[in-house]
Amino acid sequence: MSINTNGIIRDLGIRIGGAALVTIGVLAIGRAEALEEVGPLHPGVQEYLMAAIGFLALSTGAMLLILGIHIFDRVRISSRWASTSDRDPPSANPGRLASRTGGSAL
Repeated sequence: MSINTNGIIRDLGIRIGGAALVTIGVLAIGRAEALEEVGPLHPGVQEYLMAAIGFLALSTGAMLLILGIHIFDRVRISSRWASTSDRDPPSANPGRLASRTGGSAL
């Protein structure tokens, strides 16, 4: 039984990156709150920028921290949501086109 150390290292690296992003997000939100307490009643661009950075960093970091290497797992998509290039062309299945348009297939 062999252990895949390359996969473990990648997973750990992704999770550490996620933890770093969570830390950056917390610091950005804290900075936005500190600017809001000192500044005027109406928040400025810097407060909004810090809040946006905090939100994006926290969201992305939490996702990476929770999923790790599984962020790259393939998922099966229903044919309903698949791109049109993945499906059969309408000429291959004329009944499908007719049922969608409500009329007869051309």
